[in-house]
Amino acid sequence: MIFALILFIFSTAISLYEGSGITDDFPWEWKYSAPFTQLFSGNIEKSSDILYLDYFIYAAKFHPFYPLIMILSILYLIILAGMLLNKITNKTNYLFFILPILCLSTFISTCTLINATTFGGKLFFYLFLILTILFIYLSYYYKKSRKIH
Repeated sequence: MIFALILFIFSTAISLYEGSGITDDFPWEWKYSAPFTQLFSGNIEKSSDILYLDYFIYAAKFHPFYPLIMILSILYLIILAGMLLNKITNKTNYLFFILPILCLSTFISTCTLINATTFGGKLFFYLFLILTILFIYLSYYYKKSRKIH
């Protein structure tokens, strides 16, 4: 669990660094790679207006390796936390709640990226598609193994 947490922190830092490239010389890319800034602030007039959240979008589109590691490590940490909570408390089945939420969130991400044009966008589309199928299977398997009706 500690390794996954360190991996998540490291990949987040590298993703922020790679995503900061949007502020360099790419004002034509701001329209397509800064949706959160446009949503919360409106028009982008200078590079300092761009929110840090949009750095992840830019990094995922054009430098997808570390954002991919970041997504996988946080999903692993969430599932691992649910499993640990199940071991500690026998009253509540945390994975019964966590897996459908993860399935829904990856499905929504898949639908959002269905028309992606960049390599990173297509890579994340297929990653989220595979994760959606995996979470559906794990939800079914978990429900069946716990005999939850």
